[in-house]
Amino acid sequence: MSPTAPSTCRRSSLAPAPAANTGGNFIGGINLDDFEASTLNVPSSAGLPLIAPGDHLNSYLWRKLDGTHLDVGGNGIRMPSGAPLSDAEIGRVGAYIDALGR
Repeated sequence: MSPTAPSTCRRSSLAPAPAANTGGNFIGGINLDDFEASTLNVPSSAGLPLIAPGDHLNSYLWRKLDGTHLDVGGNGIRMPSGAPLSDAEIGRVGAYIDALGR
C-alpha cells in the first residue's frame, strides 16, 4: 500500500502546516515525499500520533477515515470530504497501520 491523496484531501486538522514548502508534495501538512517521517509517531492536533505503527485504533489518520476522530478529541470532518471510504478500504488502511508494528 502506498500513500495516495485523492482530490478530496485538503488542509485539515491532521497536522500543523509546514513552515515552508521546500518543493515537496504537501497535503494537509503531510509531506508525501517523506510520508513515514511526516506521519509515523508524529503528534496530530488531537494529541494522538498521526500513525501509531502497529495500532490503528490509536492512529489519528485512521480515526479521521473511520469517522471516530471526535471521540478522541479531534475536530473537523471525516476524511475524505464527500463520500467516505468503504469499510473494506478503511479495513485495508487499518491492516497496513497494524503491519507497520511488526
